[in-house]
Amino acid sequence: MDAQISGQFHSNAEVIDISDKIFNSPVIGIKWQDARWFCAWLATRKDLQSSEEVYDYRLPTADEMLQSARKGITEDYEGTGDFLRVVRVTIPSYYQTLINYLSSGRWKDADEETVQVILQVANRVKQGRLDFK
Repeated sequence: MDAQISGQFHSNAEVIDISDKIFNSPVIGIKWQDARWFCAWLATRKDLQSSEEVYDYRLPTADEMLQSARKGITEDYEGTGDFLRVVRVTIPSYYQTLINYLSSGRWKDADEETVQVILQVANRVKQGRLDFK
């Protein structure tokens, strides 16, 4: 919640005290926007990252939810239909520097790194530019 309080994610989620009684209970009635904020917050947690890979977290697509339902996988809490599933995605290593710049608000560095990533993907690093024909 520190990131929310500091304004890093600009969330309107309400900061609440969690008692021991509800600490291990599922979250119910969560708003879509708050769930998205939660995914962004997860990505900032160093204890969820590894030294070799960078992860991002997102909500599942409608197709992913349907596939799970077809397999009989549901997290329905006491028949309410309320649950939160999060998908962890491995970010390719060549985006790690860019992600670090973006997450720390270093916009100029992020712009320059974006150019470098585009040149690498287009195999144009030697030329230092893209040619449009």
